[in-house]
Amino acid sequence: MRRVVLILLMLFAVSCQYEHTLVVNFEGFESDKVSVITQSLSDYAADRKGDKMINRYSLHNNQLILDINLQRPTVVRIYNNEQLGAPFCCAELLLDCDDKVVCTMRRVNERIETKVSGSRLNADLAEFNNILSKECTGQEDHVRIIADFVTSHPKSQASPFVLLDFDYADYKYAKQLCDKLNESCFTGVCAPLKGVIAKRATMPTISEASRGEMAPDFTAVTATGEEFTLSEWRGKWVVLFFCDIGEVFCILGMSSMRRYYNLHRDRMEVVCIECEMSKRLWKNSIKAWDLDWTSIYAEDKTLYYLYGVEGYPTKIIISPDGIVHQYYNTEGEEFYREIDRIMR
Repeated sequence: MRRVVLILLMLFAVSCQYEHTLVVNFEGFESDKVSVITQSLSDYAADRKGDKMINRYSLHNNQLILDINLQRPTVVRIYNNEQLGAPFCCAELLLDCDDKVVCTMRRVNERIETKVSGSRLNADLAEFNNILSKECTGQEDHVRIIADFVTSHPKSQASPFVLLDFDYADYKYAKQLCDKLNESCFTGVCAPLKGVIAKRATMPTISEASRGEMAPDFTAVTATGEEFTLSEWRGKWVVLFFCDIGEVFCILGMSSMRRYYNLHRDRMEVVCIECEMSKRLWKNSIKAWDLDWTSIYAEDKTLYYLYGVEGYPTKIIISPDGIVHQYYNTEGEEFYREIDRIMR
């Protein structure tokens, strides 16, 4: 009789878990502090930063229970703060409005293993992230793991979502993999992703146009609320300065860039494009640095992909006739020597 009661209680406990949007069990962690980052799938797919929500929780009996009022498909990342910021050490989920998911995060040395029930899509995502956590040591591994997973899961809705992890340079490859997937992948929450991947794959980049070709035109709103259109600045040298103002090499280069801008501003415009920092911190940084060149906040990463940016800072010199003159993807003296040369 006692055994029957225990079994019934266990069944009742399991059934109660599925009354909640998300239940996360933690095994092997010392910290009881957890960070949960949520972002709509549409913003995630467009690489928009501004709409991310970060909430912090304390665990109760090594468990986190969340009742999230989802209005649209949402990407959820869960970190135990013990490993916050470590690569591939989170549980990543894609939740639809009616989903009820149970997740277990288990620490194994310096990595985590994740198991998910209640959603086939998220169980497959957990499998993918476990492989990343175990095997990925760099970009080549990352590309291989994505390709292997997608090839071996041609009917899984997780596959098109995983393809969003490709860097800009690999999107044509992503499109090839995407075209091989079964149409059943692109149903429900993942229905829009085929179009997203196809659009990225056809986006022109200066990695294709290269030096000596016309720079891709764009229009964006500046920090002062004005419109900046690249093609309207013909007749003047333009430096596109892609940066993360919070990144050390960008900070190191800021003083030198400002000095060169003040020396040559009659013939050269600097367009500083912030790609990573939040809009609030970006505006504060402009004020703190007293930056009076053109500043643009990249709401998404369209310009990042358009100009083949691989890291920060990236500096692209565009000639007065709109041609890509030189491309620098690091902070170094070569850029400043070239500015000295062309300004003689």
